[in-house]
Amino acid sequence: MLKKEQKKKSHIKFKIIFSIAISLIIVSTIVVAAASDKKYTVSINDGGNVVSMDTTMTDITEILNSFEIEVGPDDSIDASSFMPGEGGEIIIKRGCNITVNDHGEKIEVLARGTIYEAFEELGIIMDRNDIVDKNISEYVREGMVINIVDGVEIKIVKNTKEMLYGVPVNSTVEEALNYVGIEMGADDELSVDKNQKVNRNMTVEIFEVEYKESTAVKEIEFKTVEKKSTEIGVGKKKVTQEGVNGKKEVTYTEKYINGKFDKRTVASERVMIEAKDKIVLVGVEKATTKAVNAMATVKNTSSSTTKKATTTKKATTTKKATTTKKATTIKTTTKANLNSSIKTISNFTLPSKYTLNSSKVPTTYKKKMTGSATAYYGGTSTSIGKKPQPGYIAVNPKIIPYGTEMWIVSNDGKYIYGYAIAADTGGFIYSGTTIADLYFNTYNECINFGRRNITIYIL
Repeated sequence: MLKKEQKKKSHIKFKIIFSIAISLIIVSTIVVAAASDKKYTVSINDGGNVVSMDTTMTDITEILNSFEIEVGPDDSIDASSFMPGEGGEIIIKRGCNITVNDHGEKIEVLARGTIYEAFEELGIIMDRNDIVDKNISEYVREGMVINIVDGVEIKIVKNTKEMLYGVPVNSTVEEALNYVGIEMGADDELSVDKNQKVNRNMTVEIFEVEYKESTAVKEIEFKTVEKKSTEIGVGKKKVTQEGVNGKKEVTYTEKYINGKFDKRTVASERVMIEAKDKIVLVGVEKATTKAVNAMATVKNTSSSTTKKATTTKKATTTKKATTTKKATTIKTTTKANLNSSIKTISNFTLPSKYTLNSSKVPTTYKKKMTGSATAYYGGTSTSIGKKPQPGYIAVNPKIIPYGTEMWIVSNDGKYIYGYAIAADTGGFIYSGTTIADLYFNTYNECINFGRRNITIYIL
């Protein structure tokens, strides 16, 4: 009886274990099925051309077939960065026939991957000062010619990070940056001219430039207008209308270099409330009094006075002749000293090789340009590395190259900016509405200048 019960219990135990095992198999099957249905992203890098897709496939051959990508006998597949079911990148290194020109000695080889990987696989070792004329991270292509040339080492600074690069001899700074794969933003600036030839141990600093706009409401100071009046006592003053300040909205373009504020430019102004002039009457003598006195003088004039008048006329004639001669002398002296005697905004003096005429413009110049100008102040350095000051102005360097000498006057005759040099880049160059941005010492000077038309004489 005991044995039967034990047998019966064993049978029950077996059924339980069997049921658990079956359940685990079913669960495992469900989990595997669920895992195989999970989508993930895989990227295919085919000789530098990258495409991506979401898939549930885990077999590399199936994945490549889904992309309709064929792999030839000279090609190789690098799946070291790919994990089936999780994602990653599958790299196809195409076998390509290339020519390596080592200082005039040419060899033709079959290569795969990037230029760096190809040289490593082929065992090509370059001398310390040798470089290739292409970016070593570039993938080889069928028929590519790679030149090994002499190079120079330069230092490139970007975001305060310094890196040493080997670049081709006789390349320009712009070509050198392209060679090492460094991209610049549309507004970014360099510490040196991009067309300058590189030289050994040169340092090239890249300034990341960003322009932002801001607005502020400012007061427009009222003007005091004096009007003559015979209705009040001579010399007395009477206010007939009090002045009231107006308001205007000023839009600024702010320049940031490497994330730090550099300078602010007045981009535009919009009058919100017109200022109201203060009107002051100033007492003057009545004109009739003078007229009566004049008539009395004429009536009392005798024949002797007439004779005296004749004599006076002669004297006047003589004096006029003397004055004319003196004026000629003064005019000659003024022309000789005109350059230094004219008061200008610029801190710079017009070089003696240029002369100004009586209208205070150069007698000779290469070209004349007219357009709208704005004003700015502040900053620590111009685009060519100079300390900002009146005379260094911001331009579009594609129209007015850096270093261009100019003479600038406002068309309304109120400002003679004077001798200036193109040394900075203005944020206006992308709007095309402004010809130049003139540097002033203070904010108030910029506000007073505002936006006005100017004439630039290119010297």
